Amino acid sequence: MALAFLLEAQHLLDLSYLPTFKETIAAVNAPWCSEHLSFNRFASERDEFNTGFLCPPLQTLEGVKKAAANIRELKAKLPIPFAFETGVNYLQPLEGELSDGQFFAAVAEEADCGIVLDLHNLWCNEQNGRQPLREVLAELPLERVWEVHLAGGQDYRGYWLDAHSDLVPVPLMELAKEIIPTLPNLKALIFEILEDFVKIKGIQPEALLDQVRQLRSLWGLKG
Repeated sequence: MALAFLLEAQHLLDLSYLPTFKETIAAVNAPWCSEHLSFNRFASERDEFNTGFLCPPLQTLEGVKKAAANIRELKAKLPIPFAFETGVNYLQPLEGELSDGQFFAAVAEEADCGIVLDLHNLWCNEQNGRQPLREVLAELPLERVWEVHLAGGQDYRGYWLDAHSDLVPVPLMELAKEIIPTLPNLKALIFEILEDFVKIKGIQPEALLDQVRQLRSLWGLKG
């Protein structure tokens, strides 16, 4: 499930999943909700395709307008505040595009919404040749960050994947210690790992407990 931040004028936000989304919000009594700033559908003149993967939108001023318009439309139909998640991007920056930080900031300001700051996504982007994580943060309205995600990944043919497949890399955890105190409205800190990788990689319970202890320590640093 992803918000369809498509640039083609004929494609509007896909709200077919909205009833289920609202039921989930009610079931867990969520104080806010979120989705990735990504798309998973596109169309030609004759056909529509599902990518099967969350793809990054084109980071232009037109892309900002489309994403912000979709967020505002969704916000109007939701009972609680909305935030978008900073996504992973395996593509190299295109000439004329906004930087990652500029794009996220512009969408958040124009849509007047929160940000789910996925630090592993941004760290992953940096490892793959995109904007350095610290530079992204320098361009973000940090007061809009409500939630932070941390995770681990893995190398695949020269790319670092946001696979939720391991513990948080030590350099990223050290960066998080610097970043968490700068977020005045942080309300949640999430560690993401897939159960299958815990089994495949033989990650022991004590290692997972230690990871949770480190996150608890991070939480104590929040602004």
